[in-house]
Amino acid sequence: MMNEFLKKNKKSVLYATMIFLVYLAWICSFKNTLDALLLYRSLSKDQKEETVGVSTLNIVKKKHDFYKSVLKSYRISNSDKAGYQWQSISGIAMVCGLGLGFEPEIPFEQDSSKLEKHISISRFKLYGSCDQVIKALDSISRTAGIGRPSSFLLKREMVSGEVKSGRMVLQIDISSLQ
Repeated sequence: MMNEFLKKNKKSVLYATMIFLVYLAWICSFKNTLDALLLYRSLSKDQKEETVGVSTLNIVKKKHDFYKSVLKSYRISNSDKAGYQWQSISGIAMVCGLGLGFEPEIPFEQDSSKLEKHISISRFKLYGSCDQVIKALDSISRTAGIGRPSSFLLKREMVSGEVKSGRMVLQIDISSLQ
């Protein structure tokens, strides 16, 4: 019975199948593409219709340019040399995972008639494992602008004459001209 129906209505079954396939293609791909295209056009139109006033993007760009110009002109004064040393060495200690102690300036006798600038010595103590301490010492010696290591002492951490733990203490003196 089905064979007789197919033979008689071969063309109509073919047309129905083609219509079904076109409908299926429309649902699967063309509909989504057409929706995306219409959305793009409406968003483009909305963006063009935006008023000439200040938009959020322009505000952010102006702030960025302002802060960029401020940072370009920012210089650390010599009066804050100890603060700059502290920031640099504490950053190195943080990266290496060390504890940090600080003595601002050690009195240093010098012949003032020979030098125009004052030599300051700052003492830092770094606490951590031996590998971490050595990496920090290397980083400090390579860092420009904080002064030069003038002396260092590497020892185990002691409390009341006994070894407290496996931690090492690096006492480093940084000399710089003021």
